[in-house]
Amino acid sequence: MAKRKLNSATTPAAVPDDWETRNDLDTLMAAHKIHSDPKRHAKAKALAKAKMMSMARVATAPTVPTSPADAQNGTGVASDMAPYAE
Repeated sequence: MAKRKLNSATTPAAVPDDWETRNDLDTLMAAHKIHSDPKRHAKAKALAKAKMMSMARVATAPTVPTSPADAQNGTGVASDMAPYAE
């Protein structure tokens, strides 16, 4: 029986089939569906804005000492560990 030569275009290396590529394709397809539906797109944008505003509040919140020990060592962060001694 003669051996058949594989076409380079059909080899696994030529067709990326890893999970990340499949996930990216699914994401792009979902994005296309969302962009095609004005109501769905507006709702997604509103939720994204709300989440961004919430994250901004967290990121800009002042650090407050949570115990007298934290206030004394100046970290302002609660910790179960003793302060680092030099």
